Amino acid sequence: MAATKKSSAKATVKQRKNSEKNTDELKKKLANLKPFKPGQSGNPTGRPKGVLFLGEAYKKQLSKLFPDDPDGRTYAEVIAEKVCDIASTGDFKAAKEIADRTEGRAKQAVEITLPKTEAAKYEAMIENLQAKAAAKGTPITRQQAIETLAVFDGKILALMGGSIATNGESSDSDGAGQ
Repeated sequence: MAATKKSSAKATVKQRKNSEKNTDELKKKLANLKPFKPGQSGNPTGRPKGVLFLGEAYKKQLSKLFPDDPDGRTYAEVIAEKVCDIASTGDFKAAKEIADRTEGRAKQAVEITLPKTEAAKYEAMIENLQAKAAAKGTPITRQQAIETLAVFDGKILALMGGSIATNGESSDSDGAGQ
């Protein structure tokens, strides 16, 4: 019993040292989490001030007055007028551009095909086989469709719970009788 007290006392001392060590490390880590001082950048070598992206440069240029325009219009107004003139002659692209800019682009339909589970694939095959047989005027049962497909892929029996009858007998997919 005395040995267990000594070992538990050593463990307690060791835990305190680890706790103190962890506390000191935590304080150092938290010191790094202080926010930036006012006027100090978090990315000093980042994008310089005053540099324009292409879209910003276009907006700036489009807002300028068109030189020698008697009506004092901007580049944007002159371009809009020219695009409208082109669209009025029957140019579909120009008309589409105007519609997209004024009414918003039409929503694009996107078809997503998700992968089917193996059982879902076989289920679709069964339904397809039944539909084709019915279209030919010779409808078949689900069980007949499973048995037909089993000739090509035996896994269908295990997945779909089918059985194949041989010589008038019925058997389960694992080969055991019912």
